[in-house]
Amino acid sequence: MRWTAVLGIGLALAAHLAVATPASAALEGSKLKKGQQAPDFTLKDLDGKAWKLSDFKGKKVVLLDFWATWCNICKREMPVLERVYKEYKGKGVEFFGIALDDVDKTKQIKKILEEKGVTYPILIDQDQ
Repeated sequence: MRWTAVLGIGLALAAHLAVATPASAALEGSKLKKGQQAPDFTLKDLDGKAWKLSDFKGKKVVLLDFWATWCNICKREMPVLERVYKEYKGKGVEFFGIALDDVDKTKQIKKILEEKGVTYPILIDQDQ
């Protein structure tokens, strides 16, 4: 079975959220090409649990939402992602927020998540 990692809100949820970002536009400037498998990675969540992308291969579609504490647009879309997460949780879709912040921003990250009501897993990508 083939697996897919969905990069960004526009790729997986454009029709559902009416936030249209064509997949070709989202891939522009990235090293990934349309139809190419996403590279595997392992990142830790805020509790220190390690998550590996390839663990979902053949099991679930994975939506990765890259964001940062300084990104206001990212923070505004979080409640929408949370609603979609709750709707699709348990239906073959896994959501991950990937914070592009240093671990020293953990308190700030947790504060934002609490304010926005985010319950999907948040991973820290210090290497961006």
